[in-house]
Amino acid sequence: MGLAIQIHNQYIETTKAQYLEKLHNGEQISEKLQYNYDNLCPYEELSPQLKIANIRQARSIPYKLSLIGCEMANLADDRKEILEFNETEVLELAKMEHEQWCRDKIESGWTYGVPRDDENFIHDCLLPWDKLTPEVQKYDIDPILEIPNYVRNIGLKIVETKTRLLTLKMHEFYMEDNESNMTPLDERIMEFDELPDNIKYSNYKQTDLLVKLLGELGYAVVERNAKGKSIESLDPDELEYLAETEHAAWCDLRRNFGWKYGELRDDDLKTNPRLLDWEDLDDGTRFANLETFKNLPDLCDQVGLKIIKND
Repeated sequence: MGLAIQIHNQYIETTKAQYLEKLHNGEQISEKLQYNYDNLCPYEELSPQLKIANIRQARSIPYKLSLIGCEMANLADDRKEILEFNETEVLELAKMEHEQWCRDKIESGWTYGVPRDDENFIHDCLLPWDKLTPEVQKYDIDPILEIPNYVRNIGLKIVETKTRLLTLKMHEFYMEDNESNMTPLDERIMEFDELPDNIKYSNYKQTDLLVKLLGELGYAVVERNAKGKSIESLDPDELEYLAETEHAAWCDLRRNFGWKYGELRDDDLKTNPRLLDWEDLDDGTRFANLETFKNLPDLCDQVGLKIIKND
C-alpha cells in the first residue's frame, strides 16, 4: 500500500508542477491539464478503481526492475545501489506502463474519446505512446524516474541482478579475448560503461535470452549456494546452438534500433559488418562468440552464479 500511495503522490506533484509552470509563464492551460488539476485529491479519496490502478502499478515494480536487470534488496546487500536508470531504460519502462494502463482501462470497459468523461468511461489518453503529447507522457515517465526513491522509502534499495553482472563479465571477457582483432569501429572495443544506453540495454536483454536458451537445453542458472552440482562445460553442439541463436537475436535487436549491414562500423549511419547470418560470419568472429559461451560456467562463478542440469 505504501508504494501505491507514493505513486499517487508523485502524480499529484507532476500535475501541480505542470499547472504552476504554465501559470507562471503565462501559457495557455489545456482542458486536460485543468481537468487533472481540478480533480486532484488525497489517495484516501480516490475511487476504488483508481486505487486498484495505483496498487497494480506498485506491484509491477519488481517485474519492471527485472526487465532491466535489476531487483530490490536489503540495504545490507553488498551490491552497489542504483540511484537512477539510463534514458533507454526509463523510456522502455514508461512505454510498458502506458501499454499496461491502456489494457487495464479497456478491460474495464473504457474507450477512447474527447473530451474525457469518467462517468461514461471515456478517456482521451487511450492512445499509442507515440500519439501522446510530451505533457501526457510525463505522467508515465516521472513515476519510473522515482522508483529508486519509492524503494528507498520502504527500507530497500535497487541493485543489479547477478545476471546483469554476468552481462558485464561476458563483455569484459569478449574484449580481453579478442583485443588483438578489434578495430576502433567495433562497439566492443569500448568499456561497458562507455557504450550507448541502447546498446547496454540490448546486451542485458541478450543475457536474459541466454538464460532462457539454457533452460531449453535443460539447464538452469542459479545462485552459487543453491542445490545442484555446477557443470564444468557445455558440449560442442550446445555451444554452437547458443552462439548461433544469440547472434541471430543480437542482429534482430540491432535492426530494431535501425542498424543495418555495412562493411565498416559507422554509428551515424548505423552500419555494422557483423549484421550477417551466422554462417556468413568470418571464422574469427564465430570462434570468438563460441569462446565466450565455452567460458560461461567460469563467468557465472565470478558473479556468484552457477549452471546446473535440471532434473
